Amino acid sequence: MGANCCASATRHVARIVCALWLIAGCASPAEGERIVLRAADGGSLEEIRVSLGASRVRTVEPGGQIWELPAGTRAAALSRYRGDPRLAYIRPLDGSEMQLFADPAPHDLTVQQAGIVAKLDARPTSGELRTAALQAGPFTTELLAASGDEPFDLNLLPGRTYQAVALSVVPRVGGYTWVGGIGSEGKATLVVSGLNVSGQIDVLGHRYSIAPLGDGLHVIYEVNPSAFPPEHAP
Repeated sequence: MGANCCASATRHVARIVCALWLIAGCASPAEGERIVLRAADGGSLEEIRVSLGASRVRTVEPGGQIWELPAGTRAAALSRYRGDPRLAYIRPLDGSEMQLFADPAPHDLTVQQAGIVAKLDARPTSGELRTAALQAGPFTTELLAASGDEPFDLNLLPGRTYQAVALSVVPRVGGYTWVGGIGSEGKATLVVSGLNVSGQIDVLGHRYSIAPLGDGLHVIYEVNPSAFPPEHAP
């Protein structure tokens, strides 16, 4: 009887813990302990890695690394090494980092950029449209190139975010071409050059385009195929 009560209580506690994880977004206690960092002037990161007890997850070009830290140690690690002259940067790596865009304030657009957006918006083939900045500037394009088999969020328009997994990353002059699959529903092709990302995403019968505006800002819009003029027979 006592053993059955203990087992029942254990199962009850386990259900509560699982429910709390679900409420928190299906995160396990060990999630969220990753950091990304880069050595200054091409130096070595090994001494710092050993001091933190971190394991190397992958390299982020050029010269950065993603590490997994022991659970509960990330805040102390960031406090300890931020400002260290051996590091070009050190920052937490959360789900929001594995996301392509963030929203800029309206005043972030120059007159020229606003003009480009207005022209695109006026096209009959353009559907819903928004402007956005890269989530973390050049850091975002580095993470995209190194995302491997980890899903990367393509947050295109409000309510339309798609998780894509890299199928190929092909270097090109000044950048790379990233091709990702969106489950079995679609495909994304992004051409990255510095802070400029251009590309096309086809998913669930919708087509979206991304065009760079300069300075890390972009315009993302849905393409309305029905608005194209009909093709004439030759």
